[in-house]
Amino acid sequence: MVSKIATLPVQEHISVIHIAIKVGVKRFIPSEYWIDTSLLHISQFVPPAVHKQVAKYLKTKESSGLSWTAICVGGFFDWAFQYPGLMGWNVPERKVAIFDIGDIEYEATNVDQIGRAVTNSLLSQHIEEMTNVYVYINSFTVS
Repeated sequence: MVSKIATLPVQEHISVIHIAIKVGVKRFIPSEYWIDTSLLHISQFVPPAVHKQVAKYLKTKESSGLSWTAICVGGFFDWAFQYPGLMGWNVPERKVAIFDIGDIEYEATNVDQIGRAVTNSLLSQHIEEMTNVYVYINSFTVS
């Protein structure tokens, strides 16, 4: 099962996980794309991350037979061009913000590549290596 539930509220995710277990779903991909929510203090640096802790909850349900794969993608790069100012890009004004001194790297992934990663994580030849893990992908690293 691939979840597309928006970030908030977390309780919706938990309700869907309970139903998934009840009906016998074997694999759950939480809509936890974005940053690595396994980092202990990530919500101190990125406050919305406090609401993206679904994989941590899924870990507590592994004994039920439900496995999971959390896919970390960094920023959705395509969105930087749809929403002026996002990730520092303002294409209509032909401007870009340089954060710090421009040497801090961050991961960015195209939406198409996110779709391929989700699909590939569910293929039978990858099912074992993608069980109960965080998977890290990116289209490129930018600064």
